[in-house]
Amino acid sequence: MTYDLDCSKKIAVKIAKAMANLKALDKIWKSKAITLETKFSILKTCVFSTMLYGCETWTVRKLRESRILSFEKKRYRKILRIG
Repeated sequence: MTYDLDCSKKIAVKIAKAMANLKALDKIWKSKAITLETKFSILKTCVFSTMLYGCETWTVRKLRESRILSFEKKRYRKILRIG
């Protein structure tokens, strides 16, 4: 936490860690043998939980909120193979 309550760096680090987890599970996302329900479950438990760990202490403003939501939407689109 900084003196001005700016959590931008902390949020960027958490998104980077979630991206690393996402990349590590790349074979799962590409697999056609795994159902979408299972993929979504893995996404929530392995990727989103990493990103949102400790988020209770963040001060979230509109820009940060939109960044977090866009990360989430992009991951769903990747699993669904949209765009």
